[in-house]
Amino acid sequence: MAGLRKDVGKYMILVDLQVVSLDRHYQFSLDESKSVLELITEIKDILCQKEQCEMLGEDDDLMLCSVTQNSILKKNRTLSEQGVRSAERLMLF
Repeated sequence: MAGLRKDVGKYMILVDLQVVSLDRHYQFSLDESKSVLELITEIKDILCQKEQCEMLGEDDDLMLCSVTQNSILKKNRTLSEQGVRSAERLMLF
């Protein structure tokens, strides 16, 4: 499958992620089988380590959006369930 990398029985998709609060863009490899809320928590933790910063507030207050699909992703559903594919543009705010 083009654009997918299989790690330990899971499919990872590569996305372009814009983080509004940091005014930065990143490339992330995300597990398409995890809920969006789980991914938000992982992304937040990775960014805080990389940028040596602290994001205030609860993870549930953050939103992950698909710029490609022009939609806010539902936190209780997976990327796969919402049709998010490799090379999509996502935005975290």
